[in-house]
Amino acid sequence: MNIDLFGPASAPGAVTVRPTESRSFGAQDSFYKDCSSPDLDDGTEFQAAAFNQWLANMRAIARGNGQTGAGADVVTYDNADDNLLLKAILQLLQRNQPNYAADTGAADALAVAPSTAFAEYKAGMRLLVKKSGADNATTAPVINVSGLGNIPVVDRRGNRLAKGDLPANAILDLEFDGTSARMLGVVSADLAALRSLTNVKQFSTSTRVHMAGAAGNAYTVNPWNPGNYVKQSATSLLMIWATFPTFTDSPTGSAQGTLNVGGTPLVFIPSNNNSALSFGQGAIIQTLAGVGAGSLGLSLTFQRNDSTAWTGSFCFNGSDAASYPAATTATIIMGELGV
Repeated sequence: MNIDLFGPASAPGAVTVRPTESRSFGAQDSFYKDCSSPDLDDGTEFQAAAFNQWLANMRAIARGNGQTGAGADVVTYDNADDNLLLKAILQLLQRNQPNYAADTGAADALAVAPSTAFAEYKAGMRLLVKKSGADNATTAPVINVSGLGNIPVVDRRGNRLAKGDLPANAILDLEFDGTSARMLGVVSADLAALRSLTNVKQFSTSTRVHMAGAAGNAYTVNPWNPGNYVKQSATSLLMIWATFPTFTDSPTGSAQGTLNVGGTPLVFIPSNNNSALSFGQGAIIQTLAGVGAGSLGLSLTFQRNDSTAWTGSFCFNGSDAASYPAATTATIIMGELGV
């Protein structure tokens, strides 16, 4: 206790040790009542014990967050702060301490002790668990929360898990349905339900694709034509995975990039803080439906998307060897999803 929080402070008669409880509580809730008139003493007496209980509960909320690892109070205790209890409650929610626990059990018998302890397994309760250092080795793992006993850990549908669905050291998002703990993350059954990926081809380049311009909006576009991808099935989805290195800062008036796949333009805005149509700088995953079988030509270009004059260059994979080493490559991976 490092401050007299919410206390009567220096008021006459205040004490620093809580007096013994003197009230006697019955089986029904009791309430305060006003005097019927200023002249009659027929209202409820205010006892110090009642105020002390309110103080104790408010202090418990304010101090319930404890201290940080560095020893500082999570919520600064300030009697002049009218939002002190609100801040304490928000911190309790934000830090999520009651809903997190580390697994101390075995690979297929998880054991956790969250703070505050669970009173029962109740439908709708949620818990984040950091798995111990071993994958589950059976299809019927269990968890024991707060010593309430073992209950099954199942997938989000309520089905048995596969071996390895609870990876070592992973954070598991569990929700209780009253009798089981359902793992809300992706499991093997989810992956098995997906269509298989076939005909995977990779295209890479170290050739810099860029456009250089000058005042008057004169510029030159240097496209990349990595080759053709031959699609085998007329009904499969075409999956595209691509990585683009960091671009130089865009000049005044942005540039537009187009990855053309067999005549289908996939447009993206290659600026540092923008993206469009699922494309942007970094890693890209895109799927295309309705693309027929056959050879699909690939090309990547940049172009202006406004009429502002500009100077300098906007580079894919860089035109400045000092900033973008020639060994750096950009990659496009194509595949067919399904049959």
